[in-house]
Amino acid sequence: MALIWCEDEVSIEKLSQHLSDSGFSMQAPDPDRIELRTEGGLAYCLEALQDQKFLLLRAYLPLRADASRDEKVAYAHGLNGHIFLPSFRLDDDDDLGVSYVLPYQHGLIAGQFAGIVRRFGAMLDFLVRKQNDDELIDFDKYRREAASALLN
Repeated sequence: MALIWCEDEVSIEKLSQHLSDSGFSMQAPDPDRIELRTEGGLAYCLEALQDQKFLLLRAYLPLRADASRDEKVAYAHGLNGHIFLPSFRLDDDDDLGVSYVLPYQHGLIAGQFAGIVRRFGAMLDFLVRKQNDDELIDFDKYRREAASALLN
């Protein structure tokens, strides 16, 4: 029989324990959110919006600083058009915000929850490996900015 949590049973602590038992790679515990890593090492997190009865999966992927805003907007719109599950947007720094909202108002099936969290992480790895032909996603961006700040 499937493990199903009623909406009042859903908590960061319970979700964290279930993900840990399911083999997920997580960072140090945090009372407000669960910080996870994909198989490829990308960071993402899960937050519980308890008053609204939603779970929010989210990640930020740095985009090349030398790319135009139009290129970045076109990239985000293209992803929204053909990647199933999350929504994509540009944040205030013109980096890519990736999010997915999962309702739990009438309960949550533990196995389905773990499957969606795993799928979200796999989708992030897929973006970097297969949807980054122009190398718009740029993980060296922050290292270059930090090095530049040290020199100034």
